[in-house]
Order: sequence, then C-alpha cells, then structure tokens
Amino acid sequence: MKTSNIIKLTSAFILAALALGCASNKPQSATEKALGEEIGTFATLGPVALTYGGAGSAFVAQYLDTETYQITFARSESRSNVANIVRKVLSEKGRPTSSQVKSSSFDFAAMVGSGFGGLNPAAVKVALRDDKDGKTIVTVQGTAKEGLIKQGTSEKAVKLVSYEISEQLNLLSSGKTDEIN
Repeated sequence: MKTSNIIKLTSAFILAALALGCASNKPQSATEKALGEEIGTFATLGPVALTYGGAGSAFVAQYLDTETYQITFARSESRSNVANIVRKVLSEKGRPTSSQVKSSSFDFAAMVGSGFGGLNPAAVKVALRDDKDGKTIVTVQGTAKEGLIKQGTSEKAVKLVSYEISEQLNLLSSGKTDEIN
C-alpha cells in the first residue's frame, strides 16, 4: 500500500470519528494517553502497517470513548502472597507498566490485550489492601478505548485477570503449588 493511500485512509478515520460524535473535549488522563499509544503500537503490527498507521491510530484513539470496569473481591491469603500471584498473572497476560508497594497497599498496572486475538489493549490496575478481618481486598480495574461498536474490552480484561488471580490463589491454598506455572 502506498504511503499516500495510508495518509488518505488515516484522514478518513479521523474525519469519521469526529463526524460520528465520538470526540470528547475533556483533557486526557495519563491512562487514556497510554491507551492511545498502545493502540498505535498495535496498529503497526497489521498487514498494512507503515509509519503512518500507528501514528494515525494513536491520534484517532484520543477521540474514542473511554470505558472502565471494576471487580472487587476478598481473599484469605496474605497480601504478599496475593501480590506474588498478581505480578505473575500480569506478566503472563500483559505487559506490566508499574508497581508500587506501600505499607498500606500494593498497586500494580499492566497493558493487557483483550477482545478478538487480544488486539484491543486495556489498562488494568490491581490494588491490594488489608481489611479489618485480616483478609486481602483485591480490586481489579480495567480501562479501554471503545469505538461505536462496544466490545467490552475493559470488562473482558478485568474478568480474565480476576479469574487467573483467583485460580492461581486456589491452587496455592490447596497446596497444589506444582501446578502453578
């Protein structure tokens, strides 16, 4: 595909996004900017990927709606055991972007591929807190950019990560540590 055709195609996507009312005038958060960059990265992996594909996709992403989904659950395992499993799951399911360990909380973040073929990026954050009963409260939150046809990218990513964390912790608590890969 010629570079001029890619520029025309990118321009058409930008105009379509603006014309269809996807645009938002609010400033973007750091998470939204990171998602736009990630969408640009994914766009450069396609069959017509050239220099303009990623930049155009990243530009258009700023005009897409941002969807957020969250699940909170409690576990009886210690916060440090849960943290080890969270690190492992986020490394397997995505690309870790940050982690912070404080005396009162552990916070982790990763870009996780969701949707068809894992090509829709979602920013997933996992927060671990202790409750008054000694349980670990796990909060998994996903944020994703969605076009006109909502694919539930953030919901799928949160459910995937939550399920994997729970499954790995169930194996740990049952003593089947040899099955934890």
